[in-house]
Amino acid sequence: MTGIIFLVQPYNHIMPEGVIVRMLIVASCVLVFLATAIGLLAIGYRTCTRMRTFVVMLPAIGVSAVWGVELSVALGGQGLSPAQWMQLLAFDLVVAIIGEVVLSSFLLGRIAAQTGMKAHPVPAIYAPEDAVITQEIPSEKASPKPAKEPEPPAPHWIDLLGKQVQSDTVIYLKAEEHYVCVALHGSPPLLLRGRLADAMACLPEESGMQVHRSYWVATTSVADLLRHRDGWRIVTHSGQEIPVARNRQTEVRAWVEQHAAPA
Repeated sequence: MTGIIFLVQPYNHIMPEGVIVRMLIVASCVLVFLATAIGLLAIGYRTCTRMRTFVVMLPAIGVSAVWGVELSVALGGQGLSPAQWMQLLAFDLVVAIIGEVVLSSFLLGRIAAQTGMKAHPVPAIYAPEDAVITQEIPSEKASPKPAKEPEPPAPHWIDLLGKQVQSDTVIYLKAEEHYVCVALHGSPPLLLRGRLADAMACLPEESGMQVHRSYWVATTSVADLLRHRDGWRIVTHSGQEIPVARNRQTEVRAWVEQHAAPA
């Protein structure tokens, strides 16, 4: 969008004459657009709310457009009629949508691969415990030493779309446009940028199953399988209900019968 403003110069007829002033107006509009978009994404991340593209783009475009026009008028530019406002917002929206389509269709996969968003399991590092040396007191009858309980296995840490998480705490994954919502045991859910396929690739293949186009469920989280009027749903130990795709019902039912266990 910024490149189009500088190269095509569609707004020069309403902006002040000075080139430097125009550049400052454009730069401030870019900053206002990014600040609005990042603020909305931050709200969605904290609340684990699905932030659709239009929910982020429309307010960001509107706020930056109003800012740019008002700043231009204050510096000597031309004001806009209602019809010109509609043309301005429509032009900005179309260009932004085209940019989003190009990003999601052609660039997002390459960006994810080049920035390391694929599966790169990283083992956790633990400091060895200091050995405690004790001296046995001799006695007439040595009492048998109690059997040492086996130590629990160390948690397996993985890089899940750029975030370090324990693989055994993942309950399910949910695709939300260009993001993946990760439900975890004992922690707030995470909203990570990326595709569901890339997130599943970060987890061991035997650790779960994709039961729907938008859902992956961990094997250890499966508690039951219920039938509703709109189809089958998996019930997790924490109480969530995950929809099952119609074309995967037979496979999912066999999988749940094998792995479901009481909480």
